[in-house]
Amino acid sequence: MRSKRLCELGATTKPLAPPSAYITNYCKKIERDALRQYQESWIQERRDWKVLTRGKEVAKDNSKTELVQSIYLLFPERGRLAKKMASACPLTSDEMWDALRDLYTLCLEDSNVLYLPGSRPMDDACPTKCCQRRMNR
Repeated sequence: MRSKRLCELGATTKPLAPPSAYITNYCKKIERDALRQYQESWIQERRDWKVLTRGKEVAKDNSKTELVQSIYLLFPERGRLAKKMASACPLTSDEMWDALRDLYTLCLEDSNVLYLPGSRPMDDACPTKCCQRRMNR
């Protein structure tokens, strides 16, 4: 009797989606809304900054590209590999061998200690000419 009444009212007999699908869709909606809100606030901050500085100063971005550039200074091999990987033209065999050497160097390096370019120990000794002190682990 009840199902007849539901049919008369126009109810569908389509099965409900599992609760996890509703939760997933709801989470995606929240993420989209949060992203949209962040984008709008970022744009508004940029506009305010341009108005305040009258377009004369550039806002400092602490973007990931700056971090990557810093990493390339500490690990020049990574920078060379990135350039070769992003290149649209095929590499010569010498360039491939150079890339392989850079990759090998990155795999062997001890990443617990970072050295500035030119300050890496040579033959387990201090690279400064007047020092040359043995460096042990």
